[in-house]
Amino acid sequence: MGVIVRRNERSWAIVIISEIRAMLKGLNIKIKSAGGESTLSLNKKSMFPDVLLYEDEAQNKILQGWELKMPDVLITDEALIRDAARKADALGLNSFVIWNFTYGKLYVKNERGNFEEFRVWSGTNHIKSREDVAIYKEEWLPIIKDIVMAVNEFLVNGTIETSRIETAIADGLMTEIIQRNKDLVSEKLMLEVSSNMKMESRLKMWWNMFHEEYDKDENNMYSAYAKSILLNWVTRIMFANTIKKYHNCAYKIDRIDGASTPLDGNAIIDELIEKGDFYNVFKKLEYNEIIPENTWIDIVDYNQFLIENKIEKIDQKVLQEILETTVNTAKREIRGQYATPYCLADLLCQMAVSNWNDECADLCAGTGIIARN
Repeated sequence: MGVIVRRNERSWAIVIISEIRAMLKGLNIKIKSAGGESTLSLNKKSMFPDVLLYEDEAQNKILQGWELKMPDVLITDEALIRDAARKADALGLNSFVIWNFTYGKLYVKNERGNFEEFRVWSGTNHIKSREDVAIYKEEWLPIIKDIVMAVNEFLVNGTIETSRIETAIADGLMTEIIQRNKDLVSEKLMLEVSSNMKMESRLKMWWNMFHEEYDKDENNMYSAYAKSILLNWVTRIMFANTIKKYHNCAYKIDRIDGASTPLDGNAIIDELIEKGDFYNVFKKLEYNEIIPENTWIDIVDYNQFLIENKIEKIDQKVLQEILETTVNTAKREIRGQYATPYCLADLLCQMAVSNWNDECADLCAGTGIIARN
């Protein structure tokens, strides 16, 4: 008896991405590429849509995300719609598509900032089960193409807007990682401290030094340190990907993937420091390896997203905007209106000061991190 292969949403997403790429080769439209394979998570809800449409083959200009489910998930499922909207917001997109092989729906953000149903495809409403998806593949594939062409039309007339990837990388996604993982990491830290007095002492020492910087943001030591841990991972991964063009050793960051652990991640970045220095930018925050598995999956997904979108090929001016946006996001989301994280302050100093023997000034309030650098 032959082996029965049961495809899930992830495997069908890869099929759909491949089919869209194939159909785009024969078309000259605004949509140029499709992707998303590298961030398709198996065990949890991913931060990213299952399918991403791009305006360029380099995959730097994101047009839209698609959320895929099997027919046993209703197209009207509120949790599905909320999750798709959350992902669109994180990427700075004003639209998304939901497809469950029975129906397809396009949602577009209205003037009030809410996503609303814009168009429906019902030509395969006879597909009711997972088995039907394979049986009727030749019937739903043309509808996928029809959705792509309709989305392209709305892109051309301005109904659907392109996302600036630099904003998504350094603002929307950073905020998303922090907001959805802060409590998880905080709980993990508290659990670890319950059996580690040395760690408790170190965290209390850190809190005594920096708690004023969190006055308008966090009044809990564990939540504040959780945010710092998340920022430490996100900024190190982002900087490593952005400098690949100038430092080949930064390609080591590609090894942070689904098979790696937080300890592996720190070891990989230590290799990067050894080969290319950048210690002040890439040094680890103490206890940053104490994070839940789901949080690590988000961090890995973020890294794979940067790799897939080849951000090292982005124009130098855009990379500078990414750094500036990162600083603004860190001030808003991590440490209120006061401090610039140390690694960012150090990098900004190196970018701004051309002669360390000349006069320079740090016109800032707070702890004076930039001045100390």
